[in-house]
Amino acid sequence: MKAQRLCQYESHPMSRKKQQTSGKLPGKAPRKPSGKLSSKLSGDNKHRSGHGRMQSSRPDGTRPDETKPPASRVEGSAGNRGGAGKPSGLIRCPEGSVLIWGRHAAEAVLANPERKISALYLTREAAEWFRNLTPGCALPEPRLVDRAMLIDALPRDEKPVHQGVVMVARMLEPPSLDEFLAAPLPDRPLVILLDQVTDGRNIGAIMRSARAFGAAGLITTDRHSPPESAAMLRTASGAAEHIPLIRVVNLSRAMELLKDHGFMLAGMTARGDTPISALARHDRLGIIMGAEGKGLRRLTEERADIRVRIPIDDAAESLNVSAATAVALFAARG
Repeated sequence: MKAQRLCQYESHPMSRKKQQTSGKLPGKAPRKPSGKLSSKLSGDNKHRSGHGRMQSSRPDGTRPDETKPPASRVEGSAGNRGGAGKPSGLIRCPEGSVLIWGRHAAEAVLANPERKISALYLTREAAEWFRNLTPGCALPEPRLVDRAMLIDALPRDEKPVHQGVVMVARMLEPPSLDEFLAAPLPDRPLVILLDQVTDGRNIGAIMRSARAFGAAGLITTDRHSPPESAAMLRTASGAAEHIPLIRVVNLSRAMELLKDHGFMLAGMTARGDTPISALARHDRLGIIMGAEGKGLRRLTEERADIRVRIPIDDAAESLNVSAATAVALFAARG
């Protein structure tokens, strides 16, 4: 019988081994806010111009009758925290803030009382959608902008689908690992550990899968992981408002702390000797995913309680880290 090829994700060498046999925490619900957002766009004189319409503004936040301050680029080039790419600089995104665009992501942000929004830009079409929302956080006055100007103000290399909505918000402050473990946990908590996964889009996709399959949070190293970014939040499609991205100095120490709290740690690797079905047997589980290209580091793999493989068809080449994480999360649900 032809042996399956086993693959963790994309760059792992394909090995031919005979498959061996062996034997949720939903994200926290947003607080129910009170009051409609319609007062931001209608019925409130302090948000209106003298003609009874919301004041139009340039994307940099100045109104036509104000002196325009010097424009600055959106933070996000290499080494900066914030949005990604090289935009035209019409929207200001200061240090420690991030750009958020798209209606689905915006709805999740508006429902999160922990999110601090410093600027909100809408096209006239999006303003109609915005009137029907109910915020869970404090909001600045929305600013109407032209769609073409909004596109020009966003990172061009991201090809943003903004749907007429762009926000500038402070980055979230997730709990420490100690705080996370001290908080009430469900009967079967599930966490994901990222071993130097550096691509923000992959992390965003993993957040989305974590939200879908009831994981409690993501744990990553602070030095070898990207900051919260526009690309990450766009890919997460609102999941970042529910799944904390917990940053630790040392992943090995974090693994030991999780073990002290009763978690079984499963390292996902092509060299695994445990079938993926075994993930469903554990009440407290941490799934460890390695970086694209390198996989799990040697010490990380050695400190895992079990090493788990994902069998794939001989004709398939590989799975990337976000796809492999989704498969592992599905298997863990049993």
